Amino acid sequence: MVNYNSANEIILMYNAANEDHNFAVRKYSERLIKEKKVVSLLGFMKNIPDEIVDSSRYLSNADLNWLLNPHPNRVNKILQTKFDLLINFYPDECLALEYIAALSHAKLRVGRYVPDKVYCYDLMVQLKDNENIEEFINQVDHCLKYINKDEQH
Repeated sequence: MVNYNSANEIILMYNAANEDHNFAVRKYSERLIKEKKVVSLLGFMKNIPDEIVDSSRYLSNADLNWLLNPHPNRVNKILQTKFDLLINFYPDECLALEYIAALSHAKLRVGRYVPDKVYCYDLMVQLKDNENIEEFINQVDHCLKYINKDEQH
């Protein structure tokens, strides 16, 4: 299993429609980049506003098929990339991001704890009902820094 120190390439998935989530995840990604990690972002929102020029970092309902799975042409690159870590910070059910997590070749897939979604993640973090995105990020970060921390890769 990969640990925090050995992880180099990371994808962060999140609720792009929520400004607090946008800010917190981008702040976390900046911290990871300062630690020399290669970070990709994938935000989900129902509709991508016209003012977003680079829509490749986002998924929307327009990118989903009738089963609510992303069209292959939108996610093949992500699914083929062997990320060290995939972290899904989306706080609620998001079938499109869960689909990506389940099929990802990431060495470690992390998401919130949901009993019937264990096939999506290798590590699940229990959220409290009123927990905000910063607390979720801190919990995930704390867990990642303590698993296999003495193991050298």
